[in-house]
Amino acid sequence: MKKLCLPAILLFLATFYCSAQVKNNGIINATGGQMVISGNTYEFSIGEATMINTAGSSGLVVTQGLLQPMSGTSGTKQFALSDYELQVYPNPAREMIYVRPNLQGNDEMLMTLYDINGQRIYQSNVVLSSGNELQSIGCFDLASGIYFLEIRGKHQQRNFTNTFKIIKIN
Repeated sequence: MKKLCLPAILLFLATFYCSAQVKNNGIINATGGQMVISGNTYEFSIGEATMINTAGSSGLVVTQGLLQPMSGTSGTKQFALSDYELQVYPNPAREMIYVRPNLQGNDEMLMTLYDINGQRIYQSNVVLSSGNELQSIGCFDLASGIYFLEIRGKHQQRNFTNTFKIIKIN
């Protein structure tokens, strides 16, 4: 009985000592606050209940009490090409990576290969005369590991960005 009495008393005192915040939509926070940094107001919460809705407005997404910037809220709208319009092979690669576009003539592509740390390893800007010229990237001198190939360009008056995870093997 004594073992149950102490936790019950602590729970009772903790209930009165802690001030919980009740937000709209039934979200209950153990604690939280509001802070102004460089003219921006940030709200945070700690210890939220699991009944949380994700909401967003004016450049922010609020999920699980964290403020996250929305991607793609400024600049030109990006889209990704389909697998039919842009193929990258082989993966995993040993010596060469091939990029096969299926676009229109006079389209442009900027191909950039990054290592796992985000450092640029290779970059090439090409203008496609017919739209389907096979491009090759030599990777024989790269160490085994994971790389990212980002391909940016313009197709049918729209900017596109495709990113491929490339596994290099020896």
